[in-house]
Parts: sequence; structure tokens; C-alpha cells
Amino acid sequence: MLACTGLKGWAQADNQVTGKVVDLQGNPVAGALVTVENNPLLQATTDSNGLFEISAEKNDALRVRTGNDDTKLVTVSGDKKIMTITMDLASQKVEYGFGLNQTRAESTGAASTVYADQIDNRSAMNIGNSLFGNVTGLTTMQNTGSI
Repeated sequence: MLACTGLKGWAQADNQVTGKVVDLQGNPVAGALVTVENNPLLQATTDSNGLFEISAEKNDALRVRTGNDDTKLVTVSGDKKIMTITMDLASQKVEYGFGLNQTRAESTGAASTVYADQIDNRSAMNIGNSLFGNVTGLTTMQNTGSI
């Protein structure tokens, strides 16, 4: 009986890291995968409130990956407070096409995204003219009315 009460003292509860993953607006990110960088077998997922708990040491790197493949790498601080990890613009993934994906922090070029509902209401004859004014840095030459 005495041995069973001593097992709690040997548990490694002192290296448990708790945290919360939020987006830019402060909303919790549910279902994000949190792993320890040097030991990918240690994993945790965030609950509906964005909270997670994982076993990690001080100065370990935690990799946070959300459902839309945004990735962020953070270092565990020494204090025992709840870490707040904000998935900012630098962690968002940019798809360049042809299977080339980078985060915005790794990207050195300009990237813009235009959705179909933004150009469907245009009365232009071709897609280049429809994109004019919606894509940053895009210059299109509008021809005469002849085809």
C-alpha cells in the first residue's frame, strides 16, 4: 500500500507543458497537432478550446501544425504558465502550384489569392482582365474590343 502512494512522486509531471493555440483574431484552434521537434513520438492535439498538454523539457522546440497545414515552431519557456501560441501570417502556407508549398515566412516573392466569387461578377472577356484590380502587382494590357 505504501509503495502505491509513492508512485505518484516518481511520475514526471514536472515536465508537462500546457498551452493554448489561437489564430490571429484570438479564436482557439481546435485539432492542431503539437509535437516535440527532437522526439516526434511525443504528440498532443488541441481540444475545442485550443488547449493541449504535452511532456516536454525547457528549451525544447514544439512544432504546431493546424488542419489547413499551417506550421509554427516555438520554444518551451522555463515558466510554468500556460503558453499561448498564435498562428500568425508567417505560419500560413502559400501554394505556388506544381506541388511547391512554402510558408509565408519562407517565401521571398509576392503571393496573392483571388477566389472565384471575387471575379465572377466581372463583365470582362478574358480572365486576365477580370483579375485586374484584384491581384496585387498584376499588370494586364487591355486590348481593343476586337478578338
